[in-house]
Amino acid sequence: MPRRRGNLELLQAGAWRDLLDVVDARILQAPGLDWDRVDRRAIRYLKLYVAGTPWINPLALMVGVLLFSARLNVATVLSRLYGMHVRWQVLFAHYQLRTFADWDPCEHLPRYLQDEACADSLKTKQDFLLWYRSSADHVHDYVRALPADLQEIYRQWECPLLPRGLDHQLDRMAEVLEDQRHRRKVETDAVTPHFARLRGKRMCAGINSFGCEPKSER
Repeated sequence: MPRRRGNLELLQAGAWRDLLDVVDARILQAPGLDWDRVDRRAIRYLKLYVAGTPWINPLALMVGVLLFSARLNVATVLSRLYGMHVRWQVLFAHYQLRTFADWDPCEHLPRYLQDEACADSLKTKQDFLLWYRSSADHVHDYVRALPADLQEIYRQWECPLLPRGLDHQLDRMAEVLEDQRHRRKVETDAVTPHFARLRGKRMCAGINSFGCEPKSER
């Protein structure tokens, strides 16, 4: 007997139809990707902000794969959707890329990560590297698990993989974490004396409220 859908599921069902004019229909029919269950925020973002970009189909396929093949939580998928779209906007404009076929992570990721003219912080750059590497791997694994005839269809929307050797050369996340640790230490060291003084004042206030002073030792 079919399971009855809750109110939220009923609202979700069919929301993907908003993407029919902006995403290739074959992505919305991809095996194992239940677009009726895709969070409406992702669908709305794809329709309002990503539609018409060279990466609309790769990013839509990525959303479906991350949710239903990789089984990442909705918050993580939304974060990647927002972050990757914004970064691609910057990179395609900065490096004058016109189609998704022009995107070459072996060329453009190193340029981006080393580009001092780009205002993005080291953390922002490293986050994009992490998101891209992980998401491309998940989509690659999904497509390779499909029957051969379907692989031919969905391969066109894969993000090119980043070679492992280059991947490790570009990874500077350890520096990001160390910088964050150092910043926290500096901030803690800066406020610790204030906490000590505040605690001392509160102790004095507590003593005075009882109208007595601590007894001196004889």
